[in-house]
Amino acid sequence: MRLFCAILFDEPFKDALSRTSSALKKMGCEGRFTPRANFHLTLAFIGESSDIASAQHAVDSCAAAFPAFELKLGGLGSFGDILWQGAEGEHLIPLGDAMAKELRSMGFAIEKRAFRPHITLARRFRQKGALPSPFRSQMTVRAISLMRSDQSGAGMKYTEIYRKELR
Repeated sequence: MRLFCAILFDEPFKDALSRTSSALKKMGCEGRFTPRANFHLTLAFIGESSDIASAQHAVDSCAAAFPAFELKLGGLGSFGDILWQGAEGEHLIPLGDAMAKELRSMGFAIEKRAFRPHITLARRFRQKGALPSPFRSQMTVRAISLMRSDQSGAGMKYTEIYRKELR
């Protein structure tokens, strides 16, 4: 199964992301917009693996090392044709780095590029005019989730299979 570690959002945070996506669509921007149910912030992408126990251990280890913290939405950016909204938080980058390091120590082949926190808003994005100012929100991150990703005819479906509260 396809696995990744993530931060899941509360409803007001998802509301802000949804409002930004709606504003982009109203401007005539095109692309495959992320469904509200799929909004998340990936801490580390594991990929295909059946070793759930080791992934859970890595989540447990990182959750025990970090306190709850505030997460804020930042500005818009892109990686090629992927449009994203940035995210900021005092412990966010150290947590992402620690998660990758812990997963590597468990034998997972985690990419070595720098962790750049972002939330994907659209893929195959085509811009029409200047981008609007994104809606902002903040929330308290209290847990790390181990997620499963499944492809279906309706698109990607993400399912939380394990969750650990931060210390």
